[in-house]
Amino acid sequence: MPNDAQFRTLLRGKDVEVLHHMERDRKYTTDQRAMIQDEIRGRHTQQDSTGALHERPERGSASFAVRITDIDMPFPSMVAFMVKWSLASIPAFIILVLVAIVILVALAAFGFVFHLPTH
Repeated sequence: MPNDAQFRTLLRGKDVEVLHHMERDRKYTTDQRAMIQDEIRGRHTQQDSTGALHERPERGSASFAVRITDIDMPFPSMVAFMVKWSLASIPAFIILVLVAIVILVALAAFGFVFHLPTH
């Protein structure tokens, strides 16, 4: 018979439906069934920062929200990330300028010509 740590490791690899079947199976001890129930409960709930338990939404559902509270990143990595980010913004800016030019040309072609004031 596996010890508690081995049994918890075994439970982590099981699907939730299998865990529900194991929970109803009488071959497990009361303690093992309690561990199974804890594992099932842990997969269906999540704890927020206040310690309150909430139902965990299904993965892939539209309501699955993630809140990032901290990013621990070394300074050189952050600088490299920001340089890459700024370099990636250059093509985006060029595309936005081209879209604006196309819109202005289309407006001018349909008679919406912008007249600058002359002195």
